[in-house]
Amino acid sequence: MNWKLAENIMDFMRKQVYRPLTSEELALYMDIRGDELKKFWQVLNELESKAYIIKTRYDKYGLPEYMNLIVGRLSTSIKGYGFVLSEKAGEADVFIPQESLNGALHGDRVVARIHYKNSYDKSFEGKIIRIVERANKSIVGTFDKSKKFGFVIPDDKRIKKDIFVAKKDFNGATSGDKVVVE
Repeated sequence: MNWKLAENIMDFMRKQVYRPLTSEELALYMDIRGDELKKFWQVLNELESKAYIIKTRYDKYGLPEYMNLIVGRLSTSIKGYGFVLSEKAGEADVFIPQESLNGALHGDRVVARIHYKNSYDKSFEGKIIRIVERANKSIVGTFDKSKKFGFVIPDDKRIKKDIFVAKKDFNGATSGDKVVVE
């Protein structure tokens, strides 16, 4: 990624705009033209794919901190709830109830919408809206099979979901086997 251009885009969004803009508006306001546009589109897409900037459902780009969003690593407990640990220094962690994890697993890099602030103890609560990057490419667990499908029950108790395995992917595993699943 062209980090200089990426920093220029994010700095412009931090200092010059207070609302999300379309990519065309950003290019226009930043006076990016001609041959520079190809690099601009590429960097904009990379920033969005890594959640440094967020693309709204209206195809506008904004910074997470201005959109009531937090980007960070999810840390879950064995009881099923979790916290998004912010990547920004000084930003508070956000509590995520189990029903708001939306498929995210322990260690995943996620984007969460902050939707509740407890005024009593000044804590934040949120909901995972996007999984940016999976932390675990493979998971160790115990295989349990039926006639048409199977499940892997993860050894890590912070991963509260069993992993579905199609019959064609059993690879000779039988119930009770310790396996690694991708």
